[in-house]
Amino acid sequence: MCDAVDTAPFEELTPEEETRNDSSEPDADLPLFACEIRMVSEEDAGNYTAISLNAKARIASTVSAAEDAYAGAVSYETEKGRDIAKDSEGGKRSTDVIMADSEQERHCRIHVQSSNAVLSLTLVVSGDTVDCKEANGLLHKVSNATLDAMGSG
Repeated sequence: MCDAVDTAPFEELTPEEETRNDSSEPDADLPLFACEIRMVSEEDAGNYTAISLNAKARIASTVSAAEDAYAGAVSYETEKGRDIAKDSEGGKRSTDVIMADSEQERHCRIHVQSSNAVLSLTLVVSGDTVDCKEANGLLHKVSNATLDAMGSG
């Protein structure tokens, strides 16, 4: 799955991909596909942006099981008191999450359920180039391309 994660939406912010680590467990009872990608910008007059993107996808045996997993992820975020926004479009359900949004570092996440797949993308941005609302918009572009590559888009 790591190869399926398209980081093109972040190229303007952080054109250099530093690392890409696949930590998938495809043989688990509930297969987990996981990838961590670190991207950095070139330092320019003191401006420096570092992005850490974690992608996790679970493929459930049924759509109903995926719906339950998605609901559990949203419930977890709600219980943590995080700022969330839900959306549903074209057979996909998604939730945007803002975990922390300070001037120097943002922690943003989206959960997307499409068919029997649940994809969670977590982004940590260091630097002042993008806020969580904009970052979550970029995460949706990544999620669409990733789910399409996985055959669940």
